[in-house]
Amino acid sequence: MLFGALGALLMVGGMALIYLVLFPALGLSPNEPGTAVIKALPFWFRVLIIVHAAVFDEIYFRGFMIERLTEIDRSRWGAAAISLAAFTFAHLGYWGWAHLMIAGFGGIVLTGMCLWRRDLAANTIAPLLTDAVGFLLG
Repeated sequence: MLFGALGALLMVGGMALIYLVLFPALGLSPNEPGTAVIKALPFWFRVLIIVHAAVFDEIYFRGFMIERLTEIDRSRWGAAAISLAAFTFAHLGYWGWAHLMIAGFGGIVLTGMCLWRRDLAANTIAPLLTDAVGFLLG
């Protein structure tokens, strides 16, 4: 639980820097209509979406993909890189190109946590808390 909360703090802090510093410096605009659509959904449904995304993403991209690709090519780092790329680009369709920096940063933190601790519970808590900040508060 503690490492999941620390991961969430790192993700929220890094994402805030991306939104507040990097995007303006590059003249980029995040997909705010996407956020508005999600925030317009009923609270209970947003909770379900956040829980589903956190559990599915961590089981699939970290728990399954990294482990299976490591078995195939015998390189944990190579497997992690492929998983990170797949996770990042999975966000492209809905969120757009600018958001890849957000998804990529979060993916780096979560992949690093997975490689370091191999604790899917902590890896699930981190995006759960991060998405809760973004989609349930405010």
